[in-house]
Amino acid sequence: MRLLFINPPNIDRSNKSYLESGKIIRPEYASFPPLGIGYLAAIAEKEGCECQVLDLNVRDWPSKKYIQEISPDMVLLSAMTSQYRAVKIIAGELKGEVPTVLGGPHASIFKEKLLDNGLDIIAVGEGENTIRSLVKNFPDNLEQVSGIIFKKNGCIENTGDPEGVEDCESLPFPAWHYFDLDLYANDYHGRKCLPMISSRGCPFHCVYCFKGVFGDKIRMRSAESIFQEILFFKEKYNIGAILFQDDLFSIRRSRVEEFCRLLIDNKADIIWRCLVRADQVDFELLKLMQQAGCHSVAFGIESGNQEVVDKVGKKMELEQAVTAIKDCNKLGIISKGYYMIGLPWDTPQTAMDTIRFARKNRTSQLQFTIPTAFPGTELWEIGKRKGLAVEDCVESFSWDESRPPFSFSDHLTEKQIEGYILTARNIGILSVLQRKLRVTKLKDYPRLLKKVFCKASSLIYKKIKLLAPAAVILILPYCQST
Repeated sequence: MRLLFINPPNIDRSNKSYLESGKIIRPEYASFPPLGIGYLAAIAEKEGCECQVLDLNVRDWPSKKYIQEISPDMVLLSAMTSQYRAVKIIAGELKGEVPTVLGGPHASIFKEKLLDNGLDIIAVGEGENTIRSLVKNFPDNLEQVSGIIFKKNGCIENTGDPEGVEDCESLPFPAWHYFDLDLYANDYHGRKCLPMISSRGCPFHCVYCFKGVFGDKIRMRSAESIFQEILFFKEKYNIGAILFQDDLFSIRRSRVEEFCRLLIDNKADIIWRCLVRADQVDFELLKLMQQAGCHSVAFGIESGNQEVVDKVGKKMELEQAVTAIKDCNKLGIISKGYYMIGLPWDTPQTAMDTIRFARKNRTSQLQFTIPTAFPGTELWEIGKRKGLAVEDCVESFSWDESRPPFSFSDHLTEKQIEGYILTARNIGILSVLQRKLRVTKLKDYPRLLKKVFCKASSLIYKKIKLLAPAAVILILPYCQST
């Protein structure tokens, strides 16, 4: 069987208007190939399928003729909600030409509702066992495939819950040979970087997080399994850095310690970064991680107000974040803090609490975003209860927005949220500059300062361009009168 996997483009400021007008335009850059499709292609390959991958985050959409020349038996797409606008365009172009399958978070939420948008099969939940069964039973015995929804004789058939992945170590390594890795902006401190995942699931219930694919149950790979994958891709692709995409890399301390010792004892020469909970690390663990090549850690702090943190569902004390940030700074580990402003419980006071907390407890990098109500989350339900138009806006969400389409908070307007976000992002710019000045060698200062000056000049020029037409309108009458 011949399969074509398509990764739809993500939305950012560079391509949002094109997607809204019905055109498929890739974003300005993409950091990494998609792990999900990497795993699915590896499974399909083991089942004897001939696979191709088209990642529309790094390649332009080809013509329908190109798809016809490939002549796939099936096209498989995976998408988050923010990618679904592109999915509809792709499915519309391929309708009647080739059977299309959609999996991923958006499919797991809306299920049979998506069958009317040119899609033939909807796959819900984890896809590895589903695709293994699908390629064996397509097209005549789809009823035998768990976890899919399709139409038969005009009626919707739902085969129930998918068979989840209980043993993550049973999965093959992602099939990166189907991707042109040189097309990605995956350089990390002069090293080629690839994504990895060492665990699935999360037992916490934060209001903004969707867990309809991996679920609550934690399933972990062993330290040895993670280490062997690193060695394999280091040998095959000369990678020197890893980005762990786990929700909770630090969930089991003993596993992290064993993994670190494997890297240290074998002199692996790999740098890596991960997302951790501030309440699951301490100075000793962070020191071991640093010795094993951990270059950067990220913390989901969300708010600088403890009451808001509690209502979000983080189950974390802000003092634990304060300690973890200090430990990273002592060790020289790059830290990143994730924050949101505009949560349902935010007020002008809590927004300023968040800004003050981020300013006082300075991480190396900062990211402030507006809350987004993705379907299947508690925040989505809160928005609906408040009568907000969550369904109208979610497909066009871009993480780099500063002004929300509406406010979840009864105490903040959209304009106020934008003001707080822009104020907060200035802290992030200063943090990056300060870090650069600390780590930059004296001889490289002129180059760094020139870069900063050019960036500032560019921003000023853009402002002048925006103001110029208004200035002409104001001045023209005086010119004509003389």
